[in-house]
Amino acid sequence: MELRQLKSFITIAKLESFSKAAQELGYAQSSITTQIQLLEQELNVKLFERLGHNIKLTPEGKKLLPLAEQMLKLSNDAKNIAASSNKPRGPLVIGAVESLCTTRLPKLLREYHSRYPDVEILIKFGAKAAFLRSLKENTIDIAFFVDQRITDSDFVKVLEIPEPMALLCSPGYTFAARENVYPEDLSGEPLILTENLAVAIERFSIA
Repeated sequence: MELRQLKSFITIAKLESFSKAAQELGYAQSSITTQIQLLEQELNVKLFERLGHNIKLTPEGKKLLPLAEQMLKLSNDAKNIAASSNKPRGPLVIGAVESLCTTRLPKLLREYHSRYPDVEILIKFGAKAAFLRSLKENTIDIAFFVDQRITDSDFVKVLEIPEPMALLCSPGYTFAARENVYPEDLSGEPLILTENLAVAIERFSIA
């Protein structure tokens, strides 16, 4: 099993295409096909199946994907340790909810990149549960999300910022002229919410 095979496997899984993966990695399509065939032979499983014009992971491929990502990350970490420079280099994988990518993170990432230009910043979107699992699996390095405080001793919290909550409505709606709106005022109102907030409000209403 070679790292280039794993990288090809991950790229195909991401792009759902052998030809697009070959183009991104700079390989001939025949080369990337051979790499996957050799990997499948070594593991004695089929990793991809073709559904019409689409390429999808098999159940075995889905199991291999997080392991392959972890193996590549560990390889890059080892290369960083061996590097002669004391400056950070290599990939930094960040898990972040999309809302923070437009509010909190741009300034922080610009500052980080200006200090450490040799670090390749990769951002994965998702939710808290997925981030915590990925942190434990060592497939991401750090996570930013909006949620309850983390108390699990498996994680190290380095930054916590209070995030204000806003209720948005049209200028002519009842709440627009009010200075304060309380949770009980929202009972029976049509709302557009994220899933977690919807559950929280439902619990409040039941209580």
